[in-house]
Amino acid sequence: MYLDRDHKTTLDAVKYSYCISDSSSVSDMVYSPAKTVDLDKGWEWKQRNPSLAYARDEVALPFVPSGTDPVSGWHRASAFPSEIHVELLNEKLIPDPFIEFNEHKVQWVGLEEWLYKTTFPFEGGADGEHTELVFEGLDTFADVYLNGESILAADNQFRTWIVSLTFDQLKAENVLLLHFKSASKIAKELEAKYGRVRAGSTNLGDPSRVYVRKAQYDWRWDWGPELMTVAVPHPRYDAVQQHRRHPPCSHHAEGRAGVAIRTEGVTVSLASPDANGESETRGVVEWTFGMDEVALWWPVGYGAQALYNLEVILMDEVWRHRLRHEHAADRLPQHLARPGAARARGPVRQRQTFLFEVNGVRIFVGGAQTLSRSNWVPCDNFLTRVTPERLRAWLTLLRDGNQNMVRLWGGGVYEPDAFYDACDGKSHRLPMHAPANPVQSSASSSGRTSSLPAASTPAHAEFVESVRREAEDNVRRLRHHPSFALFCGNNEGTRPRI
Repeated sequence: MYLDRDHKTTLDAVKYSYCISDSSSVSDMVYSPAKTVDLDKGWEWKQRNPSLAYARDEVALPFVPSGTDPVSGWHRASAFPSEIHVELLNEKLIPDPFIEFNEHKVQWVGLEEWLYKTTFPFEGGADGEHTELVFEGLDTFADVYLNGESILAADNQFRTWIVSLTFDQLKAENVLLLHFKSASKIAKELEAKYGRVRAGSTNLGDPSRVYVRKAQYDWRWDWGPELMTVAVPHPRYDAVQQHRRHPPCSHHAEGRAGVAIRTEGVTVSLASPDANGESETRGVVEWTFGMDEVALWWPVGYGAQALYNLEVILMDEVWRHRLRHEHAADRLPQHLARPGAARARGPVRQRQTFLFEVNGVRIFVGGAQTLSRSNWVPCDNFLTRVTPERLRAWLTLLRDGNQNMVRLWGGGVYEPDAFYDACDGKSHRLPMHAPANPVQSSASSSGRTSSLPAASTPAHAEFVESVRREAEDNVRRLRHHPSFALFCGNNEGTRPRI
């Protein structure tokens, strides 16, 4: 769900859009609620043993005590999400890389291969149901096996990977194995294949990094150490109905609160807390609020941050008139706002100027002066240690320092939802605007420069396709945030030098 800004009626009405697709044509099919199970328990890790031919052969190796050689057997993950340096630190197998010159003593970690595994139960599905394994932020080159069968070869840290499974692939008890390969070594292989490029100065890491869709600061940057991370952030499995589908969607719906859209076999109900009644129709339905019904969202210092909760409920044919949680085939809650952010250019003293307008008001943008721009780099090299509380604390410092826009640096990552929620003012009155790198955004106003920093960007077909899918995944995830002001296409890449 996302805000669709109509430039002609911005100050008169606000319009929302929702996409849904239905793969079922059976009108009398009854659906059970969709179910999501987080796979966040029982994880173990080990270093890959090169003397064994296949990573799958290592699943049966025994569990070993803490502090034991990581090649010999499986170690229990100390926390989840999990990152391999953090696990090694917790077992005192490596020194703290942030102290003295210890960074150089842990470089071997990024040159090795690592394994993670867990088990999870599956009870079987209902008629018309299938299961999807969802991986968000696998870091980075990971071969995924389910019960010994290869189901995914991930190669982009910024993608959301979705694997559709049949019931034949699932058992009462399932073994999930992740085999992470060395991003550093693969980068050099890709460089040998496609050629060496100019990628900034020597303090920005090995130039082979440009071929890998991974946080570029892992190769070292002028502000931080070289630590080649391996992480398992947010795996889960979804039991999904035939009519439920992740974007892109084949049906586009715009509707008024309390209006439902009926496709074959299912009904979509767009309900707000004060909706009066429900109707059904086919095709496109307008859903518009006037100025007196929805308050505007403003950046910090310019007004309040009005947010509204909206829930889209997907009903089956039998229960379409009963908006009760236990009978909904799927429920998609979303917080929305009515922003009117716009970019504008115009002649000022014989030159072009660049400015931001929100709700028709020109905004004075304030940000930290880092290389003449506001810059947000990740809170920690080890992203699994970053909590929502930590993000909010840093953003609070920005706001209290009279900053109202933060620019997410392109060599980092797409920050988690908690970052953008804080910028929106949700659950924490912290509105800001963040500009964008082809991979990031900010609070009160935020923006994101893509993760293509300070380098000549590769252009071979496989790389371009990977970046395209990465952009689609992240634009869909972030586009509804009212604090998001701008997506940018690169970082210091306007004059590539080859």
